Amino acid sequence: TPPSTPAAPGAAYGERIISIVPNLKKPKSFGRWDTYNLVVTDRRCVFALLTADMLNRSIQEANERGKAEGKGFMDRWGDQMSASVGYWRRYESMDPEAVLGENRENYSFERSSVRRAYVEQRRRGNQRNSSPYWEVIIETRGGNYKYESDTDPSPEVSRAFGGRG
Repeated sequence: TPPSTPAAPGAAYGERIISIVPNLKKPKSFGRWDTYNLVVTDRRCVFALLTADMLNRSIQEANERGKAEGKGFMDRWGDQMSASVGYWRRYESMDPEAVLGENRENYSFERSSVRRAYVEQRRRGNQRNSSPYWEVIIETRGGNYKYESDTDPSPEVSRAFGGRG
């Protein structure tokens, strides 16, 4: 039997979510990356890995819900797209400890360890007409974290870290 799970510290201590920075990419190798959703609470920063299995399950659930509601193909397809792009929204109502425990590769650090967090717009290569991306840099006492985003996450990062930019 699995060990018993202690009461979620987030709920016990009234930990509240301040901001969610969705779909942050952590480059790996050969053009691949891991995607994380950053859930920032008043106490810590929780990085939730988004796996293909999680995404596929969410898309399948949206499709089954649509069928049960009698929706046609196009409406179900739209629901599936929303489930894919908006996966991060489920964290809005989750306890931060449950977010952390969702996947063994999720991790967190104390929000108080953040010295600086900011966003910089970049372009791939030296081409002026290449698509921009945004780099999110979080400097902590324990090291620096860098992620990429296809959309500008400045409002969410600002909400999460206030004047530490």
